[in-house]
Amino acid sequence: MALIAHFIDTRGFGGKERLLVNLAGGLRARGHSALVLHFANPRLQAVCAAEAIADVALGGEAWYRSRWGYGLFTLRLAAELRRRKVGLLHSHTADAIVAGAVAATLLGIPHVGTLYDGVPPAAGLRALRLVAAAGTSLIISEPDDAHRGRARGAAFTHIALGIDAEAFADTLRAYEELYGSLLPQRVAGKMFTAARHR
Repeated sequence: MALIAHFIDTRGFGGKERLLVNLAGGLRARGHSALVLHFANPRLQAVCAAEAIADVALGGEAWYRSRWGYGLFTLRLAAELRRRKVGLLHSHTADAIVAGAVAATLLGIPHVGTLYDGVPPAAGLRALRLVAAAGTSLIISEPDDAHRGRARGAAFTHIALGIDAEAFADTLRAYEELYGSLLPQRVAGKMFTAARHR
């Protein structure tokens, strides 16, 4: 069974962090392995601990936030993913998607990126087009933004991001099916196969 790592670069705790924790916990409850990677976000760390979700506080945030050190950070992230034997990386936020795409490409593992706040400005959109061309599956939470993104040359898949129990069940199912379609059959195992045929 593949370990699915979630990478987020935020410092606070709001809707996207809550969804990430729900997603990791929901996958764990279905028998998958999940790990949360972050920059020592104290609130996220506390919530992960309270919900028994494995998390790692990554070093190298100053590199990540510097254009001169960005490449060094992506190498560091790739080394961490390799060391932990991550089978699929899911990055949350536009900057995390770009760094995650480089690390995942270096390791040859599937990569998913979720945008929560709409399509980024032109420079960010160009970077997302490049990572999509390299194989990253891009997800966006707003259907209108998804349509606008496609019109501007970037292909986004829309997944409704629900936080309440009923809506989240649909969100979890959609992500589980996406993960199963990206992981090699020998790694995905029977649970992802079953999710794909529901």
